Amino acid sequence: MATLRHAPPGDGVPPPAGAVLQTTALAVGYGDLRVVEGVDLAVREGEITALLGSNGSGKTTVLRTVVGLQRPLAGEVRLFGEVTRAALHARARAGLGYIAENRSLIPALSVRDNLRLAKVDAAAVVALAPQLEPLLSRRAGLLSGGEQQLLSVGRALARRPRVLVVDEFCQGLAPLAAEAVSALLRKAADDGTAVLLVEQVLRRALALSDRFLVLRQGAVALAGRSADHRNRTEEIERLTVAAAGEARPR
Repeated sequence: MATLRHAPPGDGVPPPAGAVLQTTALAVGYGDLRVVEGVDLAVREGEITALLGSNGSGKTTVLRTVVGLQRPLAGEVRLFGEVTRAALHARARAGLGYIAENRSLIPALSVRDNLRLAKVDAAAVVALAPQLEPLLSRRAGLLSGGEQQLLSVGRALARRPRVLVVDEFCQGLAPLAAEAVSALLRKAADDGTAVLLVEQVLRRALALSDRFLVLRQGAVALAGRSADHRNRTEEIERLTVAAAGEARPR
């Protein structure tokens, strides 16, 4: 769960129990512009944490920072209890999985060849998402958006990451496809994987996740247990809709 404590880095406070990915007083920016300021976040094994907020609130910036694509200006990122400034490939070797908004598939290659290129066993992916079995010979670019996202999530989970970070996991998906992807992520969390995701549909995010944070102008405006806030969607929606001129770069 994220907290609103903005203690300085290295203050000796132990990480929350079960936290495998954590930020403390995180500040990130581009040039002189600070996009994220003072964000405390903890993602626990066996749980899904949803990062909510309007476009421009800093969600993708936080994700890029925790996976190693963006360097913080202040604060720290801890992965599996250790402070890290490693690049994405090193964090991936340590047990972090990352699915970017573009899904990182090669459209001209078949599903099977996309998996082969990623050094992932197709049978392991099919075991996670049986819907993909009849599609193994189809070019990835010919899959529906839901099928592409199932492939991206299945490919990532087949590597058995300890923590999985997913940006805009259901963006543009039909309801049935979104349900299939949500079910796959929920099962992964129930099996022990820590999941951090960005999702624009508030009700879906609260229904799927265990904990959530709302970012507004790059800072945590609200955080808590999802189950305690599923009947407070109007309040959260007011926080996630930025006022005119308020939004910052993602």
